[in-house]
Amino acid sequence: MTPSFNFILPRPERSLSEALTAMPRAFREHARKGFAVLARLGRQHYAEILRAVVITLETRQPPLEDLEKRLSITKDELSALMAAAMITVPLLGNGASPEDFTSAAVKVDMLPQDLAAGVLPFMQIVVAERPQLGRAIRRTAMPSQVLPFLAGVDIVVDLRMAF
Repeated sequence: MTPSFNFILPRPERSLSEALTAMPRAFREHARKGFAVLARLGRQHYAEILRAVVITLETRQPPLEDLEKRLSITKDELSALMAAAMITVPLLGNGASPEDFTSAAVKVDMLPQDLAAGVLPFMQIVVAERPQLGRAIRRTAMPSQVLPFLAGVDIVVDLRMAF
């Protein structure tokens, strides 16, 4: 069974190192495995991975089966890859630089130093797609920023005729 993680990304005023340190250790270890998979896959798959992250952000339904077949990796590797991508894309999409993210991830032991150069091109693609990613992230965050959900609402309309 692949692990499941649910946490809220910290506010932008916190440093990347603080934000990554605040994440559960099990998630950081899982993402570490994902960065190894990302470095191994190569640039030809980066667009597919980024598209899967955007679809996941927008629909909350990750296209994992299709991605698993196209990338020819195991479910565990795909789970780790998505963990790494799902933390990288929102943080870079909100304005962090690839170099800052890489440095912070290495500092908190989420990204092995020897893989940092191998995943930097993916991060540069994320930054190049920042406007599109920003829209997807804002659409995803919007439901939690609007009025509270109303489960039951009764509406009464009063119509009075004037003579």
